[in-house]
Amino acid sequence: VEGEKLLLVLDSLGWDKARKMADEQKVKAMGMLQSFIFQPKKEHITISYEEKRYQAFWHIIGTSYFEYKRRARYRIPVETVVQDVTYEGKEYKVDGQKTFGIEGIEHCKENYKEEIMVDAQTDQPSDFNKYLQFPTKELESTAELTADSTPIVNLETKASFLVRKILNQLVKPIKADEILDEKIGIETLSLYFYPVYTFEF
Repeated sequence: VEGEKLLLVLDSLGWDKARKMADEQKVKAMGMLQSFIFQPKKEHITISYEEKRYQAFWHIIGTSYFEYKRRARYRIPVETVVQDVTYEGKEYKVDGQKTFGIEGIEHCKENYKEEIMVDAQTDQPSDFNKYLQFPTKELESTAELTADSTPIVNLETKASFLVRKILNQLVKPIKADEILDEKIGIETLSLYFYPVYTFEF
């Protein structure tokens, strides 16, 4: 898809910090699986498997803008004693509901914005806002991620499908006599990769 960006959320953790965090959590993790009678000691628990991989999510923002004119009729209430109204040289009769009608042309503008974040592996919407706060690096291709043999999860979700979905949401029904301007587009189309560390004990 044109305009697509590949972005890497920079790794602020690293193996040393990740292993230290895993070491601090291993007794708690194993304790959940053991009875209250037997509490394993920290030194007896070792890491049997560790992995760093890249997971990914799509972040897409689309906008639409509509400017148009339409003819409209307004009902204006008056006091009970009023029989007719002269407005800008034209005379208007007051009806039984004590209103009179005038016509005008409305100049209207509408702006819409749609934003989605979708897990690129499961195709499920999720809140990935925390990753948008971290520094990123733009990638030429995913080969840069796998250069050190770090695996990437299977990317099941296609950008074209998500773009069509968001564009459909941006198309709105408009009651107009004359359309002056209409713009629908994708402002942001980014595939973010972020590192995940996994440990087994």
